[in-house]
Amino acid sequence: MSREEALEIAANIARGKLSDYLDKDGHIDPAKVVACGPDLDEYTEDTVGAMAVRRKVKLGNRLAAIDRTAKMCGWDKQAVLSGEGITITLNMGEPPDAAPE
Repeated sequence: MSREEALEIAANIARGKLSDYLDKDGHIDPAKVVACGPDLDEYTEDTVGAMAVRRKVKLGNRLAAIDRTAKMCGWDKQAVLSGEGITITLNMGEPPDAAPE
């Protein structure tokens, strides 16, 4: 898998919308689930006989996908702009091994 492909998958998860899997009446449409994208984490269907009585769709973790994309793109790093000496710090959380002050 290339870096670009991994970023594309993470972006699709971050953009995932439940409405992509619903029909015009707001019910889960199995045909849309079949044509799912990487944002779909889980689909379950409980049936009684041949009739579906409950369908459940679970999407991927959007915040985790955004966090992963930020790390892959270096958005969680400090950037120093040249020219006027402006420093911009983007705080995306503490590194896992950082001790609180």
